[in-house]
Amino acid sequence: MDDAVQPLALQYRTGGSGDFVNLPAAFLADATVGSAAGAVTPVALTLPADAAGTAALQLRFITANATGNDEWIGIDSISVTGSPLAPVPEPGQWMLMASGLGVLAFTARRRLAL
Repeated sequence: MDDAVQPLALQYRTGGSGDFVNLPAAFLADATVGSAAGAVTPVALTLPADAAGTAALQLRFITANATGNDEWIGIDSISVTGSPLAPVPEPGQWMLMASGLGVLAFTARRRLAL
């Protein structure tokens, strides 16, 4: 008999220490589906702004000891994506820019001398 009720919550934190924060959009009141082995419950969400641009992001799933006949839950196919960062100028680009500024300064100085 499959009668367990297994809540599941997702939490996150930035960095390697500190409190975890609940993500209410990812909460499942019952992550079990009885005898429907292989059932999928997709959850998609956007992390809050404070998670952007951090060096470390930790996720954890919290569940409780289910009442009734225990069932197993599985978590897979986790994907975390982000926006690309602005490119950092390469040393070659810096040299080209410095050379161009040098030529402009030389030309301006020469015009003043004439």
